[in-house]
Amino acid sequence: MAIHLQYRNQEIGEQVKLKQREWKIEYGYEKLIWTFDPLEVKNGYLNLSKLGEYINNVY
Repeated sequence: MAIHLQYRNQEIGEQVKLKQREWKIEYGYEKLIWTFDPLEVKNGYLNLSKLGEYINNVY
């Protein structure tokens, strides 16, 4: 997923990932896997701090 530069910093990515989590729960999936580029600090912060989802050494 990518957000166009014009629309960044509006929490759109976070809203999409939270909707994905809702979908996962609604359909009974146990796991949802997101990856991120470790050089993209904001995306890393979203995944690790805000969403609290983390598995080490997957990159």
